[in-house]
Amino acid sequence: MLELVQNIPGKDKAKCGLDAIKLWMQMQKNPPESVVQSRLDKIMNEKSSLVRGFICGTGHEFWVMWSWPTPPLSCPLCGDKNIRRTWTGSVERDI
Repeated sequence: MLELVQNIPGKDKAKCGLDAIKLWMQMQKNPPESVVQSRLDKIMNEKSSLVRGFICGTGHEFWVMWSWPTPPLSCPLCGDKNIRRTWTGSVERDI
């Protein structure tokens, strides 16, 4: 991408790279609905998943997919920001 940008006169490569990173981060935080749905469909069809378990300060336990790029910022149930990691492992679906 940057090779294409460097050939355009008057285009700032650093700004273009920074804009691309900002766009990627925004897509990770708020993915399009089609991406969210395809992830959910994939999860529902898998027989096992690698997950990371967390617990909030009020005792709510929850998990996120192992491949999720960042740990959660707050509890999805109560919004508590005091999050601790409890375990990482594979969860198998009983079919």
